[in-house]
Amino acid sequence: MADSSFEMEFYSPSSHQNHLHLTPTSSHFGTSSSSHHRSHTPTPRRTQNRSPATPFASDNDMSWQGYGAVSAGRLVLLSYVARGGTGSGPLATKDELNMIKYESQEHEFLHGSSHKQTPSHHYGGDDQYNDSDKVSAYEEDDDDEGDGGPAKSIGLLGLFKYSTKWDIFLVILGCLGALINGGSLPWYSHLFGEFVNKISKESSNGEKGQMMKDVEKVCLLMTGLSAIVVVEAYLEITCWRLVGERSAQRIRTEYPRAVLRQDIGFFDTEISTSDIMHGISSDVAQIQEVTGEKMAHFIHHIYTFICGYTVGFLRSWKVSLVVFSVIPLMMFCGIAYKAIYVGLAAKEEVSYRKAGSVVEQAINSIRTVFSFVVKDKLTARYAELLTKSMPLGAKLGFAQGAGIGVIYLVTYSTWALAFWYGGILVARGEISGGAAIACFFVVNVGGRGLALSLSYYAQFAQGTVVASRVFEIIDRVPEIDPYSPEGRAIKSVRGRIEFKGITFAYPSRPNAQILNSLHLVIPSHKTLALVGASGGGKSTIFALIERFYDPIIGTITLNGHDLRTLQVKWLRDQIGMLGQEPALFATSIIENVMMGKENTTKKEAIAACVAANSHRFITDLPLGYNTQVGDRGTQLSGGQKQRIALARAMIKDPSILLLDEPTSALDPESETIVQQAIDKIFSGRTTVVIAHKLATVRNAHTIVVLDRGSAVEIGNHNQLMEKAGAYYSLVKLASDAVSNHTSKNNAGKGSELFMNEKSAYDVLGLKYLYEVSRSNYLKSMQDEGLEEKEEKQETNPENYKLSEVWKLQRPDVFMLVLGFLLGLLAGAVLSIFPLILGQALQFYVAEPPSKMKQKVGDLCLVLVGLGFGCIIFITGQQGLCGWAGTNLTKRVRDLLFQSILKQEPGWFDFEENSTGVLVSRLSIGCTSFRSVLGDRLSVLLMGLSSAAVGLGVSFFLQWKLTLVAAALTPFTLGASHLSLIINIGLRLDNESYAKASNIASGAVSNIRTYTTFSAQEQLIKSFDQALSEPKKKSVKRSQIQGLTLGFSQGAMYGAYTLILWYGARLVQKKQQNFGVVYKIFLILVLSSFSVGQLAGLSPDTSMAATAILNIINRRPLIGNDQHKGRKIEMSKPVDIEFKRVTFAYSSRPEVVVLSDFNLKVKGGSMVALVGGSVSGKSTVVWLIQRFYDPIQGKVMMGGIDLREFDVKWLRRQTALVGQEPALFAGTIAENIAFGDPNAS
Repeated sequence: MADSSFEMEFYSPSSHQNHLHLTPTSSHFGTSSSSHHRSHTPTPRRTQNRSPATPFASDNDMSWQGYGAVSAGRLVLLSYVARGGTGSGPLATKDELNMIKYESQEHEFLHGSSHKQTPSHHYGGDDQYNDSDKVSAYEEDDDDEGDGGPAKSIGLLGLFKYSTKWDIFLVILGCLGALINGGSLPWYSHLFGEFVNKISKESSNGEKGQMMKDVEKVCLLMTGLSAIVVVEAYLEITCWRLVGERSAQRIRTEYPRAVLRQDIGFFDTEISTSDIMHGISSDVAQIQEVTGEKMAHFIHHIYTFICGYTVGFLRSWKVSLVVFSVIPLMMFCGIAYKAIYVGLAAKEEVSYRKAGSVVEQAINSIRTVFSFVVKDKLTARYAELLTKSMPLGAKLGFAQGAGIGVIYLVTYSTWALAFWYGGILVARGEISGGAAIACFFVVNVGGRGLALSLSYYAQFAQGTVVASRVFEIIDRVPEIDPYSPEGRAIKSVRGRIEFKGITFAYPSRPNAQILNSLHLVIPSHKTLALVGASGGGKSTIFALIERFYDPIIGTITLNGHDLRTLQVKWLRDQIGMLGQEPALFATSIIENVMMGKENTTKKEAIAACVAANSHRFITDLPLGYNTQVGDRGTQLSGGQKQRIALARAMIKDPSILLLDEPTSALDPESETIVQQAIDKIFSGRTTVVIAHKLATVRNAHTIVVLDRGSAVEIGNHNQLMEKAGAYYSLVKLASDAVSNHTSKNNAGKGSELFMNEKSAYDVLGLKYLYEVSRSNYLKSMQDEGLEEKEEKQETNPENYKLSEVWKLQRPDVFMLVLGFLLGLLAGAVLSIFPLILGQALQFYVAEPPSKMKQKVGDLCLVLVGLGFGCIIFITGQQGLCGWAGTNLTKRVRDLLFQSILKQEPGWFDFEENSTGVLVSRLSIGCTSFRSVLGDRLSVLLMGLSSAAVGLGVSFFLQWKLTLVAAALTPFTLGASHLSLIINIGLRLDNESYAKASNIASGAVSNIRTYTTFSAQEQLIKSFDQALSEPKKKSVKRSQIQGLTLGFSQGAMYGAYTLILWYGARLVQKKQQNFGVVYKIFLILVLSSFSVGQLAGLSPDTSMAATAILNIINRRPLIGNDQHKGRKIEMSKPVDIEFKRVTFAYSSRPEVVVLSDFNLKVKGGSMVALVGGSVSGKSTVVWLIQRFYDPIQGKVMMGGIDLREFDVKWLRRQTALVGQEPALFAGTIAENIAFGDPNAS
């Protein structure tokens, strides 16, 4: 029996006359019914303004043939074969193309009835079962109405939903440390008030000796407080960091476990791969922040507020009450800031996620990108999506600046109010100047604590939103739950499966009915073959048997038991699945095989490989069973992948086998080996086969012809041939097509193929002999020098300087300089503030009441003016720098994406350049650039300005005291710098997190495969193993971080105490008055906070720049982004020649794939490459497209070495149809247009 392509079209019984029509293959195939009367005489179905039945031939190239017209309900077969010798090309003529209504969404393709075409199910629609593993969900919804709406959130305590008893204990200790540490500053301020009372009162009375004794007592109390702070700060930071780390580790494990628990419909309609990856990386990191140090700081500052006002009320309830009245205004500002900031951040995040989906899809299909030279289209689309997010980034900067400015205004106004009202009370004699000063400080320290705590509201709000999103998935219990122990487990599985009146539609397309009242019996221990057209329901039957979905109507039974009453995991353990495109995981061969069965042993895995005829080739590999297969199994050939997948399916000894023609895309040798292995396991099992080849169909016990979700014929081969119905017509169509086969192979275009086992590779099988494995691991080096250069480049990345980042920021230099200038002015304002405070204190204790009230009133007006100045300067600084930072982020992301897409294919085979890692660098890494220049540097300059002005004024007022303070600065900053180094170690954990994210990405991309083999727990073990290193370091790092921060704060309090003591000595010796001491002390205290920010910039810049710029500046070994090189005239076919080519992949340099290889392909001829796995077939294809270069020899086209050609031009001269086609998010027309950049 000969072979051909066919597609079926069935007219429903509701038609005027019922016929089953088999039509030529059409890319416009639909599933609509017709109410038109059909003649029994087959004619070409063409009407005005209707697309041709096939877009690949014109009317003049077709001869229409009828294969019989019989009574109602029988077959009418329509087919065509191209006429030879016409000289016509393979494309439709211009006149025919003009007849297609491209702008219409409803074409009358087949029946003359208007029917909106719907694509096959995006997640495993019919005849694309394994494509469902590619959970892309990259489709964009142009309607963004919901993007910026209010996001769901949980309460603050809800963040600790998954905390353990040990976590609660750590929380209690952390709270104790935060409370005592938070109260330290108000009490220190209270002691400062006592210091002011002692020094002012006794110095004015001339009792210098008693003054020093009293001052030293106060200083001793301050020193004791410093020692307490060391211990409590250690508890605060260590415990809360551990809580955050432990929570994040737990969520990082539970989140992917929960994702893998979900039913397939969840991935169809509710979540995308990019959302899941964002949840694992970014969302969990935010949760870690808010449940760790952010929570510690929040409690710290809240208690500072409470303690400050408590002490203040004890000192002077009137002053405290007046200042307390400002709190509602502070809270209103915080709430408004939160609402605006969170709303803008949520919109920006949605926008970035859309752009991230483009990146992930492009990297996942990188060879398709290279083959069709679509880099420019993808980068343009990515840039377009990034551009949409830029206004949001700029608004975020201005909103942040305005929020900070308002906080400063309220703070300064609060000080002004306190000074004004305190002056009134001092003038009345109700309170002393020292008591008023002490009250001012503790109350304003409390107010500062409230302001700082409010600043965390936006982060907590964002954290609760992302936590709600993550926790919702963790808590979600799917209707089809593989983790549930509920359900029956049958002791003896005979394997009889029955479909009783099944009606089904996919959740993503509820209006497109796939199965329609299907009745089907699959006998136990027999083989049943499913044949039919795309959309007929074959793959849907597989999905329902595995209970990926439940039917809408009807019942599916196993041994008479409804599948819904059986335990889900047990059911799937009884089923073995093998498809056309096996999905292997990015791990070793032995681990891939062991994924097929939980708690299996290596001995069992090796036995399965022996049974699958894969043991020999595995042991021949350098690392044997420990060989890494690469992302999606890219290091292995198609035949090798299929045999490993077969071993994985066999290891659990399934009672039911589901086979989607696993040998259809293999070369003859691999097909024979795999088929022999499959034949071994057929016996005694219930086997369902989606059939493409006649040999498979002929040997089946039962054959079911499906169309539009119904079984139109059932029987074995001989019965159906004798019946002369639909099956007979399909076989005859295949035979006639082969007998009329010409060199054009026009009859070979179809979604289903019956192939004779003897003639397949002689006739129609030629196109299948181009076995196209997805990739072979790593790149081929052009010469030894390049190899050394690449090795150096990969192992010793250059540390880039800030100047490199400045080059990228150059287009926004005016905006950035203006922002920096405003930052310098803001810093100067901040340094004036302590000078005014010191002057006010001096007025309180040194001026008579009448003059004091007026002078203090004038200073209050100046303070309010400074607050408005802060709004102007800080809003401008944050807004302009944020705007410039957003532009920089967009620029860097754009450049990085372009640089990624210009690297040679082998670069992507390295684990550090896997999809998950690169997507993470584009999302998180690039954002750090904005932090460096847009945020951190501007704040740094503001701190420098404040410190410089403050130190200058201090030197002018009293150089001795200033020198003492400057000498103590290294002690306070040294601990801060050590703390920063530990934080860098934290960032280095990103490598481990990226590896774990890559594992999760592979799992989600192959979700059906993981679900089929119930391999969720094996994945979680691998995921946990990748995170084990950061988990081990977390305890030690948290303790060191707590100690350094504790000593840092203790050293700070000690330094302040020493400055006060030395200032008192200067007053005692009459070398300075106490007013100057106050001013210098306040200037140095407030300036030290600004100087402390110096340590944070440089390392962060290096970490951010090095990770990204190494890729941007990397020179690809094969310059596919260069427009240099030759181009030749291609009007005539050219020869392709391999001259003494030697080639080995750098991942396996000891395995020579091609050795002194010679081949010449004459222009215009067809050459079939045959041979076993790893014989070099795919390598020849890759070398022709110049994905790699040979180690020795030449690959030539038209007598010219391929290395002399422009790479882009060269690849545009070739067309590659691979074993695993990759489509991009977008319309069908856009995907077709990818093949030609100039397509209309």
